[in-house]
Amino acid sequence: MNADRIAAGALPALVIVVLGFALAATDARSADRATYDQAVKLLESGRDNQQAVRLFEEVAVDGNIRAEFMLGAIYLEGKYVPQNRPLGLAYLQLAAQGNDPSTKAIRDKAQEWIRASQASFSGSELIEADRLAAQMEANLQSRLAAQFAPAMRVFTTETPIAFSPLIKFAREPVELLPPPAGESETRYRAGCAAGSRAKCPPASRAASDKRCTGQLVSADTAPSAAAEGAVLVEPVYPRGVSRAGDGVSVKMLSHVDSSGWICGTAIAVPSGTPSLDAAILEAVSKWKLKPAMKSGVPVESLYSLDFTYRTEE
Repeated sequence: MNADRIAAGALPALVIVVLGFALAATDARSADRATYDQAVKLLESGRDNQQAVRLFEEVAVDGNIRAEFMLGAIYLEGKYVPQNRPLGLAYLQLAAQGNDPSTKAIRDKAQEWIRASQASFSGSELIEADRLAAQMEANLQSRLAAQFAPAMRVFTTETPIAFSPLIKFAREPVELLPPPAGESETRYRAGCAAGSRAKCPPASRAASDKRCTGQLVSADTAPSAAAEGAVLVEPVYPRGVSRAGDGVSVKMLSHVDSSGWICGTAIAVPSGTPSLDAAILEAVSKWKLKPAMKSGVPVESLYSLDFTYRTEE
């Protein structure tokens, strides 16, 4: 798990990164992996470059960093589309954001392209690139707010001011609501950090006494599933889930303890298959992540997850 396949792409000096997970668990800036993979295959084969660009744009609006990087290179170089340097630079600026270790190679490459190209930009082009990047970021935050609103209401009545790359609130600390009574197997599950779950790893009970206090402060870095020491339990898929569900996405919101273990998880956008939602909730309830950090100290946080169900070939 967590092994990226890196292949030479159709664009010069461009690296195409294709996720190799059977189950992808990423932050809120991620979009539908199946759509991104399809775009990459089209570009690699040269069968329909225009369609590949359209698919990259489809997932970039949901904050897919890899798609943003691809579009930045495409528009900056004028490959497959009319050249639009400010738009290309804007996409690269978005791709360079964040701190998820799993996207570091992409972010570093975006920064290289930005440094190499900015000197050739006029002042008006730089202003336009900043305007486009700010507009796209605002659109992303609005889309994420709508997508995660159902799950957010499980945890707090506060409205976040930003969803990506960190979920942030206007004030702090934010007091989370008590866990919902009579939790639903397909909409909410308490996690191992809450101390009320059976069959949890022994290590989940060996952390500090202050567990799942529900007090959130503005963190410097988001939780991460791509970190040493993370415990990522694979779902046990129900018999009724078949290839008909391949590529189905599930968006979730988790309360992560300062120990990294999950306090509770709510589904924001269900898959449409309740048994699949329940299996994913059960697995995530036993996860341990690298916790959010503030000034080098681990803190509690809300963490957005985007799963894509993939059957094995």
